[in-house]
Amino acid sequence: MEKNKITKEQQFLVSKANEEDSSGIHKILIKNLIEVKDVKSLTPKEKKLLKEHGFLRKEVPESYYLGLIKDSEVDIYIAKNLKNEIIGFASFHLNKADIRKFRSSVEKIDATSPENLDILTNSENKFIYLDQIAVDPKYHRSGIGKLIFQKALQNFTKPIVSFIVKIPLDNLASAKWHERVGFTQIAQVEGNYKETKFNWCVYLFEKE
Repeated sequence: MEKNKITKEQQFLVSKANEEDSSGIHKILIKNLIEVKDVKSLTPKEKKLLKEHGFLRKEVPESYYLGLIKDSEVDIYIAKNLKNEIIGFASFHLNKADIRKFRSSVEKIDATSPENLDILTNSENKFIYLDQIAVDPKYHRSGIGKLIFQKALQNFTKPIVSFIVKIPLDNLASAKWHERVGFTQIAQVEGNYKETKFNWCVYLFEKE
């Protein structure tokens, strides 16, 4: 390594979120949000851009994140730049089981194996649920998401489950990111959200 070269770890500080971070986290959500009602009005060019760069679709207020930060069953990790600005976050629900109980929109599960179906639906199998991970668009493809995920992994031992939307808008960028950091697709799920048909790919990460 060259002398005085600044590493990503030195450029960006990753830590657990505090209550005062809820506003910055919500701003990252807004920058990445695509509301369900907007999907049908998107042009092909806009859809292609979202597909390639990723998006979030959970429409929640800042108070939602404040509640998560206060919740002992949830960890939110944030990345800040040298100006102390939040540029990315990931929220992890630490003790989940049976996706049908906390994803009420789920109607059908098509798992790749009976073992994987058991992971997702057996109430005795506890896993961590990666609910959201997002980075300020200015920092996309800078490795921020991976840094956040690697920091969180230092404190996790359970398998990690994540949903990625396929229909009505394919979040291809998110799927590729999950695969790069070690997730494997184990199921497809169908359901409805806000009177719109959805299809999700379910990904699993297990420590070796």
